[in-house]
Amino acid sequence: MRPLLSVVFVLFSATWSAAADVIRPKVVVVAMFEAGADAGDRPGEFQYWVEREKLTQVHSFPQGYRDLRTNADGSVLGVVTGVGTAKSAATIMALGLDPRFDLSQSYWL
Repeated sequence: MRPLLSVVFVLFSATWSAAADVIRPKVVVVAMFEAGADAGDRPGEFQYWVEREKLTQVHSFPQGYRDLRTNADGSVLGVVTGVGTAKSAATIMALGLDPRFDLSQSYWL
């Protein structure tokens, strides 16, 4: 019985720590393009959000068009989908399936 309880405890503690690391943004900002870099050059659609909302945290996102960005507390998440129906659909689907983020209570812009 003790080994079974030990295994259950280890599994639940691993689940608990993984759930604590989930980012729960209040707002998801969706942009379709950015002309250059996300900050510091000629602004496109996404750069104003990055600079004005201070989206300084970069999260690797190889499934999408560009990396994701959040502000320091994770309350605002920015994503660039790329122009076109297929790129937009694939990027948003990948974001929705990404276990690092809980978007169930987020507003979408």
